[in-house]
Amino acid sequence: MNTLQSATAEAPLKIYVWLDFVCPYCLIGDALLKQAVAGLDVEVIWKPFELRPYPTPTLKPEDDYLQTVWKRHVYPTAEF
Repeated sequence: MNTLQSATAEAPLKIYVWLDFVCPYCLIGDALLKQAVAGLDVEVIWKPFELRPYPTPTLKPEDDYLQTVWKRHVYPTAEF
């Protein structure tokens, strides 16, 4: 019997997740975790962790920089 099976036979497995609620990569990780534990007796416990607790000045949505960063880095990573 593997560890996951023995853990779920006695009590649900607990997974603690620390994430930044505004981080796009944390959102991707959330979706992957939900897929991984689907159908299992697992309790996911969410904990806040701010990667950047003090905000930087907001970028203007019409600036090229913001669109370029999302097209090059965020969108390709989100295609899983």
